[in-house]
Amino acid sequence: PEWATVVKSSFPVEPEDTYDSCTLSSSEACAFEGLPQGKTTMVYPGGETRCIKGDDFAFQVVPGDNDKLIISFQGGGACWDKASTEIGACTSTAFPDPALGIFDVSNDKNPYKDYTSIHVMYCSGDLHAGNVTRDYADSSGNPIVQVGYSNTLATLDWAKENMASTLSSLVLTGQSAGSLGTQVWAEPILGMFEYEAAAVMPDSYMGVFPDGAQEFLIPDYGMCTNPYISSDLVALCTAGEITVQKVFDHGMKAYPNVAWANINSKYDAVQMAFYSGIAATLRMLPLYLTEAEFNNAMNTILKTYNENKNYVSYVVTSAMHTYTELPIVFTADTTGAVGRGKGGQTLMNEWMAGFPVRSGETVTSECDGEVLDEADWTGKGYCDASQAGKTFTAL
Repeated sequence: PEWATVVKSSFPVEPEDTYDSCTLSSSEACAFEGLPQGKTTMVYPGGETRCIKGDDFAFQVVPGDNDKLIISFQGGGACWDKASTEIGACTSTAFPDPALGIFDVSNDKNPYKDYTSIHVMYCSGDLHAGNVTRDYADSSGNPIVQVGYSNTLATLDWAKENMASTLSSLVLTGQSAGSLGTQVWAEPILGMFEYEAAAVMPDSYMGVFPDGAQEFLIPDYGMCTNPYISSDLVALCTAGEITVQKVFDHGMKAYPNVAWANINSKYDAVQMAFYSGIAATLRMLPLYLTEAEFNNAMNTILKTYNENKNYVSYVVTSAMHTYTELPIVFTADTTGAVGRGKGGQTLMNEWMAGFPVRSGETVTSECDGEVLDEADWTGKGYCDASQAGKTFTAL
């Protein structure tokens, strides 16, 4: 189907570069000190980790400063039933992210070039948070087991063991499906690490789904059993009332001096395609959203987040899907992927340089377009008045 073609076009591509690998065992710790600085090592943790069709899971480590850490959740679609799995609506093998965008350690324009980056590879098809064995196999007869929860936890366990006991800086991000993974895991991760300053910045997935889809899909992925999610959210999950937005908003309130943000396009083509895929397979209406309808839905979500003092956003007038793991993070501004700040707009990488927000520092929401109150929202290019110029200053 057309929606699947669009979604697959957004999948990460395995880099051609060679890279090191290490397998955790009783005699091999894959310790940080032994990994090549500024280069990728794929760490295979074993145990309960695995990819959706049985391949080995790995996470990616690119060592930099030991007290500065980016944890990034890789994107790659989602598989939520037999049809989506057979279509290949999610990636099913673990391979590293290339050294591009905010992971380019050679680019002086990258505000995180000195950071250690740890990437939770995505091959489980469950937004990095599932814990379920399906009652169907894939087209090759392999049992479908989705344990993104175990994969993520193994990655975090290694990070806690190997990074500085108190981080000077912690940044949580992810692209596409990894954006949703970031939103689900942000609050638990902030509770796992000690840090002087932290930021949460998911890239390009707002969670615009058909009404009722999340309340079904999240429990169906087995996410209600995640022991790191707070008890009140587990209760909502068990009752079939949970959404990603409720989880993300809960985290903002739990960590009010951490800056939380979204990077998103006003009419993201891949998010719109995924909406249609879920609507079609779950037989929900409407099957499609116009660009204006998507922008309205996105701004409805952003308005809720914006009620938190520690929330800001960076909204791009574009259909582009994901920015931060690509070179366009250095050319994008709020007018588009190659706006280059020609109209005085703040470049995306320069805006990101403000995160984490340390005591006394301020970050601001960014959007380019006609500023409209909700009652006047029209078209696909406007900016919501309630969010315009919103600032957060850390205490």
